[in-house]
Amino acid sequence: NETGLHLAVSCNSEPIVKALLGAGAKLHFCDYRGNTPLHRAVVENVPDMVRLLLLQRRPGQPGGLRLDCTNDDGLTALQAAVYARNLKITRILLEAGASVREKDLKHGNNILHIAVDNDALDIVHYILEEVKEELGRERNNAGYTPLQLADAKSHTGQG
Repeated sequence: NETGLHLAVSCNSEPIVKALLGAGAKLHFCDYRGNTPLHRAVVENVPDMVRLLLLQRRPGQPGGLRLDCTNDDGLTALQAAVYARNLKITRILLEAGASVREKDLKHGNNILHIAVDNDALDIVHYILEEVKEELGRERNNAGYTPLQLADAKSHTGQG
């Protein structure tokens, strides 16, 4: 239920990943949770693998790396990085062109909603200062902006 590329990424084995990619391993194949190798690199917190996989991008090429595809949890790799509170990988993916406009499929949260909901204050600051301040005005499926979500969390003792 996972490819050799998924396993090599999980083990942070650059030589094996390079060999598999050289042999034509597909970057869009998903594991049993709908994770691409890029998702797996994010989940396993291996920024070097994220960078290596991003070097394989060839837009429009069949079987190539797609930055904004979602896994079974409805998350893109960028959203998974924010969910994991990983600023380093979040920056890498944003610099590579991952979309800040994508919303998770379950709750309609953008990356700022996700950062707020997971108390990732460093990512909240980074998004507001360096990315898109207007993300703070977008509403999720429940009708909350990220600020309203933070306020609701503080009133329920979750934040």
